[in-house]
Amino acid sequence: MYCEQCGHPLRDGELFCTKCGAPIGKKNIGGKNIEMNTEAVRGSAPVTAPAEKPKSHKGLIIALSVTGGVCVLGLLVWLMLSFFALKPDTMPSATVAVSEEATAAVSESEAATNAPSEKPSEKPTEKPTEAPFSISADELEEEIAKIRVYYYTPTADDVQKTVESGTDGWRYARDYRFHGGKLVFAFIFDGTEEHRLYFKDDHMIRYIDEEHTTYDYPDTAPFSDWEKRSLEEAYSLMPESAPNDASDSGWLGTWENAGGESLEITDVSDTGLTLIFHKITEQGKMIDVDYQMEFDNADKTVASEIGGAEDHGGWEYTFTLGDGFITVSSRYPDQIYYKK
Repeated sequence: MYCEQCGHPLRDGELFCTKCGAPIGKKNIGGKNIEMNTEAVRGSAPVTAPAEKPKSHKGLIIALSVTGGVCVLGLLVWLMLSFFALKPDTMPSATVAVSEEATAAVSESEAATNAPSEKPSEKPTEKPTEAPFSISADELEEEIAKIRVYYYTPTADDVQKTVESGTDGWRYARDYRFHGGKLVFAFIFDGTEEHRLYFKDDHMIRYIDEEHTTYDYPDTAPFSDWEKRSLEEAYSLMPESAPNDASDSGWLGTWENAGGESLEITDVSDTGLTLIFHKITEQGKMIDVDYQMEFDNADKTVASEIGGAEDHGGWEYTFTLGDGFITVSSRYPDQIYYKK
């Protein structure tokens, strides 16, 4: 027997369908189909079909929870980034360091990429930077000892020049001592004050003031006025006849050019120069040639080769002394030689 409403199989004796709840119109009792009083049934309390089991929404709830968590996390990250953007000083130092390093690397890369290719300079060789004067404590003491020998036991190479007090309005008397044409000592006094100045290569290496306080180079710098005045006056008074004296006007010494050649000026007289020219031949060989040069002007700043170029394969040289350099003129472009 089946339910007339839904077709669900029914058991004997059941008054309602167990699936849809519909009343059964007939009842099989004792093998007979008995008509049910459906009106009575209808008039009775309504029969409600059993509620179906609600479907599970667990998956939807989990999905919504995950989505909500992601949104909350994103909001927190946004708030933190906004906070640090407003306060750059609160950023971690490691982040700043990496950023600066990356920026520097990019800048260097761009500079290397955009830098123009270097071309060989076509300008003539510039004057090399002159090494500053220096002297060690031991060397200084050795020089002072030599100067004392020059002072107390002078030889033909030592010259003395004195100036009376009151000359040119200066109340001090001056005693200048030269060795080999260079000022080595100045004694400046007025009867109550005494100043002692010791020199090497035209630099004051020791100064002893009126209170007998000693100042050694480079602590002599505060007394540069004494140094300058003594040098200027001493060389203005140096007699031209003195051996290797100031009449050389700075010629003596070794001079070099950028190509490796050099001039070794060994003697200066009233009339000219004696030197050894260390020069490179057209074949690239270094040779040493002795030269005698004679002055062409009263200032003794220009000297030409004695006898012209006959003795040196057609080369004729003229030397012109400048401020710290010598210009050598010949059949080739001028060459500049700087003091070694």
